[in-house]
Amino acid sequence: MRTLSFDRAALYRACLSLAILSYLALSAMTLLPSSPARDWLFLPVYSLWRGLGFGQNYSVFSPNIPRDNTWMAAIVTLSDGTAAFYEFPRMERLGLWQRMVEERYRKWWQDHLMTDYYSFLLPDTARFIARRFTNAANPPAKVSIFSFNRPVRDFARADGAGVAPALRDMEPAGVSCHLLFAYDVHPEDLR
Repeated sequence: MRTLSFDRAALYRACLSLAILSYLALSAMTLLPSSPARDWLFLPVYSLWRGLGFGQNYSVFSPNIPRDNTWMAAIVTLSDGTAAFYEFPRMERLGLWQRMVEERYRKWWQDHLMTDYYSFLLPDTARFIARRFTNAANPPAKVSIFSFNRPVRDFARADGAGVAPALRDMEPAGVSCHLLFAYDVHPEDLR
């Protein structure tokens, strides 16, 4: 009887090569225009591809300039009826270094959480916020997530002679608030 030899290093190299080639092929497919052949190959794996964070787009190079300044916050109602406030990072209130650290979270909630397409992420976000306020003596009972927005000020002067300085921490009138999601916290959510 003949025994098969098994070369682990060769198998590792082959798997790694396959992963790299798959990544390059899928990245190339995201940049191709939509066609029946491309869609037939790509759409079955697209949700996994985006879920892993590999989705490609040109938002870095040509972003849609927002007309509203948006932010999110949550009110956590504790079991004794008191409330706690959680605010997602706001870039205009952070220093340069902290902004670089927190920008990915701002992009996540502004570009994803606030859209209907990604609304399935809201229960997990509410559980994440509830865990931030975990206290055995007074556990969170409810998390309400709100979105706030206000129109971006036009800083151009009326005479068109330049741009007026931004008022960094001033909150102008006209802020609107919308309840995005309310979640009743269960004991197993706090683990």
